[in-house]
Amino acid sequence: MKSAQWTLALLTLLLNPAASKADVIAPAFLSNGGGSVSAEGLVSVERSLTSHASLAFWAGGGYVSRLGSNPGFENSWGTEGAIELRLYSKFFSDPGEMRRFFSGIYCGLGYMHGPGSDHSVADHWTLVQSFGAKIGYKAIPVSCGSGSPAARLAVEPYGSVGFTFYSGTFSWNALWVNLGLRMVLEMPFRSGAQAR
Repeated sequence: MKSAQWTLALLTLLLNPAASKADVIAPAFLSNGGGSVSAEGLVSVERSLTSHASLAFWAGGGYVSRLGSNPGFENSWGTEGAIELRLYSKFFSDPGEMRRFFSGIYCGLGYMHGPGSDHSVADHWTLVQSFGAKIGYKAIPVSCGSGSPAARLAVEPYGSVGFTFYSGTFSWNALWVNLGLRMVLEMPFRSGAQAR
């Protein structure tokens, strides 16, 4: 029954993005797409599905800047949260360790602050939603605490390609390519049996 609930929740996020009118940090409110760079601080929980696949839930905040923009002009920042289906490389990762090279698809929600769509200096907040695909590398330089499993601090450089919705508007030419760096406090996933 729980797997059916998770499946329904995932399908709702993936198939009904325009209705929710929100998502992951995105470059300033421009609908023509382009390139960007970002930095994020997140907390996540990752549940192993197989020895090389996982479902990650993450939330936090971030800053993103459109490539080629004037410094301080086409920048956005805000809060974000998403669900991500990840596949770790079988060639570079040991089974079950959920680190090193990965690819994934994501869908998330965010609340962003940035310049207006008319390029004015009037800043405003808006709901954003995006979905897309990414490739990245997860390094675990620090394990926090004792016990098994323990919380970990992860560093994730990544590249992503995605579509973005701003306050319910969408254009298929709004494709964004992003290079990002994430600092992630990864909390251990504990099943009901582990929590007892």
